[in-house]
Amino acid sequence: MNSQLIYDDSRIKDAWRLFVNKGIVRREILKNDIAYSWVRSRLHGIELDSIPSDTVITGEILRQFQKRDESLICVCNAFIPNLEAQRALKGIILGVANRDGLVLNTYQNDSIDTSLMCTGRRMTEEAIGTNAVGTA
Repeated sequence: MNSQLIYDDSRIKDAWRLFVNKGIVRREILKNDIAYSWVRSRLHGIELDSIPSDTVITGEILRQFQKRDESLICVCNAFIPNLEAQRALKGIILGVANRDGLVLNTYQNDSIDTSLMCTGRRMTEEAIGTNAVGTA
């Protein structure tokens, strides 16, 4: 596969439209992992142009996951001040997800829309499709 094709944004967008509208996968343009993920997402019933609102966990259930994975959060918390000092968080959101694809904590230093990446969001492929944690 020509690596130039992988990063040609307009070709990928055209391939996405073709897949959404007709179910045709342009395998010569896409990495296998992405092509298969598009198909799995469709099989999971994912709305191909939106994030389902029921993928956010809150309250006591979220706190239980955060307590279970407290050591992961602590390790990440140790690095955040250094990133902030270097302004490495400018314009981005850093999300820390556990092995279940649950975002345990997010970090940002700007007023960024956090509706897609927020604490408590399930970021598994089954929940949100190809943009899931660990897919690509």
